[in-house]
This record gives sequence, structure tokens and C-alpha cells, in this order.
Amino acid sequence: MANYNTYIGSRKSIKFPVMCDGYITIPYTANVPNNNPYGIWEISDSFTFQTIVTPYDCNGNIKNIVYDSDKTMPSHANPSNQSSLYLPNAQRINQKMTLFYSDNVEIFLQNNTVNTNNNPSEYQIGFRVKIANNDTLYTNNIIVPVSNHTNMNNINDMYDGFQTIRRHILNGAGTAIQSSSYDTFLTMSASAANNFVVGDLLYDIENNLMGSVEQIDVTGTTGIHLSGVYDRVGYNNNNNFKIFAEPLKEPLYVLGNYHIAASFNNATGLMSIFLNGSLVTTKTHKDRKNNIETDFNFTDTSIYIGQNPNAAIPRTTQFMGEIHELAFNDDLITDFPSIYTLFPQRKTLKLYLTFEEAER
Repeated sequence: MANYNTYIGSRKSIKFPVMCDGYITIPYTANVPNNNPYGIWEISDSFTFQTIVTPYDCNGNIKNIVYDSDKTMPSHANPSNQSSLYLPNAQRINQKMTLFYSDNVEIFLQNNTVNTNNNPSEYQIGFRVKIANNDTLYTNNIIVPVSNHTNMNNINDMYDGFQTIRRHILNGAGTAIQSSSYDTFLTMSASAANNFVVGDLLYDIENNLMGSVEQIDVTGTTGIHLSGVYDRVGYNNNNNFKIFAEPLKEPLYVLGNYHIAASFNNATGLMSIFLNGSLVTTKTHKDRKNNIETDFNFTDTSIYIGQNPNAAIPRTTQFMGEIHELAFNDDLITDFPSIYTLFPQRKTLKLYLTFEEAER
């Protein structure tokens, strides 16, 4: 006879909206009377962390501004704009979204992008463990937006079957000349130049990369400066010349749930990260490689979820998203029977938080 698990009803969570400043504290002194560690604070061996989360987009899109979403950061070129004052664009691309923080253990989502133009956050999972020294394991960019679009209505876009592979920006004529600042300067009207943002990758009608927009001139001789040499005759003479950019990216992860787990083997020093039940990456802690035999110990200090308030700039560690469940066990878990719930009924459970409140 086969056994099946059935999950019904709406998922609940604790929400950290974009542009928030919030976190959960699990205070050591309130949970450990007489300074006699127990529970999670008595862990001095191998452990496994698990959580189910829905991450939000902390980048936003400087070209397509959204002001009324609690899941996508507003983005604005003006540094005095409220969203820019909260978190400047240059800081967003390195945002470290804290899931769990203590002195010797930290799990977080690291935004790893190059700009905020048509570039929703792409997250690595980070896992820091301190034995005698700190060492951090990172995945590749693993929670990422999508750019494969179907059923688009712009007939000028470039298609591969039913999918848009390049987004049409404008038609125009002009002159490709040597740029004094970069490699190529495409002359065009100021109004046409305002269609672009620094960082755009541009393509011609044959899907040849023209270069990356490095500078935009809307006074004097107007146009855009590109990195890379583009001197195609077609741009000089063809009034129907088309310029294309990358397809719009969509952070569909803001609508999904992700099971994240991280484990540390105290005997071997092996650090492991799992996503949705699958092992993603491993490494041996540098202290074990250097034959440092110090055992892992959970420090007798408070735990923080959602932010590291002791960071130099706490806001740059702010988690933006939803946390559904979170658990910490003092053993190694490598097989996850479900990625939809954490099955907290293990004897090794030291900490379990659920925000899955029942429907009223």
C-alpha cells in the first residue's frame, strides 16, 4: 500500500516586505536561565538547518518602476527618491538577505547581480560556519528570474518560435562613429537616447551584439556610447534600422516556495547546501583542511532571523520575503521526505518555528 501526504489550504508566513526594517530575536538570556545552555545553545557537534521561504526582489527595475508592490523594490535613478534613500541601487546588487544569524552560524541569500536595470535579484545561498575561524560556502546563482516569454504582443520583438529572445527598443537612423569615451558612438535624438539605460546590452536585426551602453548623451551631439566596436553599414544608411535589448526578466520566485537546508559535519568539516531536497554544493571547512580539531560550538548569544542588527549597516542584511517554517537539528540530515513541510517531529530537533497559522 502506498502512503500519500496531502497538503490543503493557503500557506501562511511571516512577511518582511520590501523596504522594511524588521527581524525576530530569540534572546539567549530569556531562554537560558542561570547561564546553563540547553536547546539549540547546547549544540557542540554536527547540525542541520532547514527553512521554507519565499524571497522577494530587492533590486527592482530602474526602467520599469513599480511603486505599489510589497514583493519588488521600487527603483529610481534619483538618489533623493525614498526608495534610493532606503537602499541605493549600488548597494542592492550585493544585498545579503539574512535567514538565520548567530555568531558561529549564518544562512543567507546573497544577491549577485551587476545592475538593477531589467535585472531582478539573482540569489546565491550562503552558509557561514565558525569553528576556530569563519568559512563560507556559496552556491551559484540558484534562485533566479526568468526571461523566456511567450504570447508577447509586440510584433517588432525578435522571436524564436513562440518565445521572445530580444526586445525591440526603437527604429532609427544615425551614424556609428568612433567614441572618444568608449568604442562606438551611435548618434540619435535625445528622445531616442532616453529609451536606454546604462548597462543595456544591445543587438541589431541579425542578433549581433552591438555592445553595452556605457554613457548616454542627451545634450550637444546626442546619442549613446557603447563598449565594443560596431561599424555596420546598415546603421548608417537604413532608416528602418532596429535596435533590440535583452528580454524583460520576471522574478517569478516571489510567487513560489523554496526549501533550503544547510548541514555541517563536525567530524569531517563537510559543509553542504540543499535546495528543494537536492544537494547543490559542498566544501570542507578550511579549519579541517588545516587540521584544526576544535569542535563546533553554538555561541551563548542571541539568534536573529530576518536581519543581523549588529552589522555595520543592518539594512544591507535585511531579508525581504516570507518565512514559512524554520528548524535546527543537532544531527546530519541528507534525505528530506518533503520540501513542503519540515517534519519537525525528530528527536534531534533543537529549534522549530512555524508561521503557518491555520485559517480562521
